[in-house]
Amino acid sequence: MPGEARSLILGVGNWFRSDDAAGLVAAEELRAGPLPPGVEALALGADEFALMEALLSADRAVVLDAVDMGSAPGTVRVFTLGEALALAPGATLDLHTFGLAQALRTATALGMGARVTIVGVEPETVAPGEGLSAAVLAKLPEMKEAALRAVAVDGLRR
Repeated sequence: MPGEARSLILGVGNWFRSDDAAGLVAAEELRAGPLPPGVEALALGADEFALMEALLSADRAVVLDAVDMGSAPGTVRVFTLGEALALAPGATLDLHTFGLAQALRTATALGMGARVTIVGVEPETVAPGEGLSAAVLAKLPEMKEAALRAVAVDGLRR
């Protein structure tokens, strides 16, 4: 529909590092639908260039990821873009080599216009292997609900 905002729910992570796949699994489940009109869910893996391209093309974006917050495994937290970028030096926003915070900073510097929200879940383990821990698996519905709330026009903050 012309003039309709493009909203993306972007799962990032590594399929082969246990709970690091949480964002990918949540995005795949959301992609199976149904999704609200104008919303698309994508599982991007750990490709920082695909993430930046998606952020630069969207009006609204929600990034789903495993986030080392120093909390109990399975803790879900929603970050605004400003909160994500204001994390103290040395704090981790994700578990990938490129760094979600760096990808967000780069996309911002390149003129990203998307309103961004990050939905993070504290992993129990990121050891090599497939499948989510029980603690993280139990929180997938909460992650997906937070993402759907965030793509609502009134639910996003910049």
